[in-house]
Amino acid sequence: MCVRRADNERHEQTRDARWHSCGAGQARSDFLATIPRERWTEAGAVGFWTVKDLLGHLAVWTSRAITALYFAERGEDPRRAFPKQDPAKGWDPSNAIAYEEQKERPLERIEADFRGSNLQLLKRIEQIKDDGLIFDPNRFPSLKANALLTWVWASSGEHDAEHRHDLEQWMAGPAIPRVVSSE
Repeated sequence: MCVRRADNERHEQTRDARWHSCGAGQARSDFLATIPRERWTEAGAVGFWTVKDLLGHLAVWTSRAITALYFAERGEDPRRAFPKQDPAKGWDPSNAIAYEEQKERPLERIEADFRGSNLQLLKRIEQIKDDGLIFDPNRFPSLKANALLTWVWASSGEHDAEHRHDLEQWMAGPAIPRVVSSE
């Protein structure tokens, strides 16, 4: 993750972040191609979620990252793009709301949103001219001494990697139960 490097490394960070985002997108597409399409609507990929549900979930979080960048570019608080984390239940309540909003949508729309949100995120990052906007850990007090790119990465690339691991386990054999709340 790109955080808290010296000022003289910021341009290198930007280049690394852009390259990494692009590479991660291709790796994600390559991995999804290994999952037979007929399994994309099979429950159990992650908890009771299907691959389709997971792609919808990831698209929602990536969209939040895009919105955070949009807010930041306009001088607004980027933290408001993300839901508040429940102290006891973590992200489960906000994930459950997003699941309910996405679950009836067709696979083709979910997949298009997933792919489109990743492309839009890369495009947004490439368009940022003010390195301090995404690398300065003190720029936005609501991010609690974290650079905006830390939040963006956690909501996109890092999040995708976490769930890719879940999918790899699912594809490898008997599912290891992972609770994903629908509440």
